[in-house]
Amino acid sequence: MEESLIEIPFDRLRCREPEAWESFAEQVRVMLGGFLRGMKVDHHASEEIIQDCLFVAWRRLEGLRDPQRLGTWMRTIARNRFLTSLRRRGPKEVALESAADVHVVDPPLEEGLPGVLRVEVHRLTGRKRLIIELRILGGFSPEEVEEMTGIPRARQRRCLYNALSDLRARLCGGDGRTAVRRPD
Repeated sequence: MEESLIEIPFDRLRCREPEAWESFAEQVRVMLGGFLRGMKVDHHASEEIIQDCLFVAWRRLEGLRDPQRLGTWMRTIARNRFLTSLRRRGPKEVALESAADVHVVDPPLEEGLPGVLRVEVHRLTGRKRLIIELRILGGFSPEEVEEMTGIPRARQRRCLYNALSDLRARLCGGDGRTAVRRPD
C-alpha cells in the first residue's frame, strides 16, 4: 500500500484541529507544488490548484475511505483540477494595438475535430478518454502522461489502442468500413 507522504495523524485532521490543518496545508503545498511543476504547470495556476485541493480536502475528508491514500487522493484532485483548467481555457484576448506581438498558432486539435468525432471522444469513459485527451489532443508524450497520471506506457498503448478501436467501431459501423453508404 502506498504511503501518503503526509505526516499528520488523520484523526486530528478529521477533528479539524487548526494546528494539524496548518501543518497539513504546508505539507500539501510542498507535495503538490513539486507534482504540478513536474506537469509543467505555471506557478500562479499551481497556487490556484493547490488552494482548490485544500478546499476539497476540508469539505470531503470524511469521505476518504483509506487514510493511507491521502497523498494519492490529493494528487488525483490536483491532476483533475489541472485537466479541467486545460479544457476550460479559452482563446486569449489581445488589444488590437499589441496584436503585432501576438504569434498566431493553430487552434487546439480538439476544437478542429468534426462534430461527430468530438461527440464520440466525449462519450469515451475513464482512462480511454484521458489517454486520448492527453496523448492525441493534448500532444503530451508517453513519458509526460506517465509522469502526470502514473499510467505506465505499456498500459497507455493498450488503452490508446482500445480507445481508437472503440472510436473506429462507433464511427465506421464496427466492421472497419465507413458507416455512411454512397447512393447507388
